[in-house]
Amino acid sequence: MSRSTPLLSAADRDDIRAKLRADASAIEAHLIELDAGDTGTEAERTATSLQATIGELHEALLRLDRSEFGYCEDCGQWIAVARLLALPHTRYCLECTGRRRPHRQRRRATPARPRGSARQRQA
Repeated sequence: MSRSTPLLSAADRDDIRAKLRADASAIEAHLIELDAGDTGTEAERTATSLQATIGELHEALLRLDRSEFGYCEDCGQWIAVARLLALPHTRYCLECTGRRRPHRQRRRATPARPRGSARQRQA
């Protein structure tokens, strides 16, 4: 099913397409460097993560070409343009991302600790 992308201008779509391609190229270059270097477990985990990100970038390009880009895969609502411009390979709106990762929300909701030592705070 093809949907239009009413909230993205042609210029926004072009910018997003260019960013997705540039990000994929940069990650692919990093992956090549990684392959030439370390072969330890950490390097393997990093390579796996980079390959997954490249896949997400290519999937986003396909969604953009099929006019399916910008819709949340969970709720079907339009993802905010600012979010798409900042993180163009995202598949979820901010609300659904929060539901998918509740542990991150709780961590952010924790109040920040005061800076400095106890003596500095008492002064």
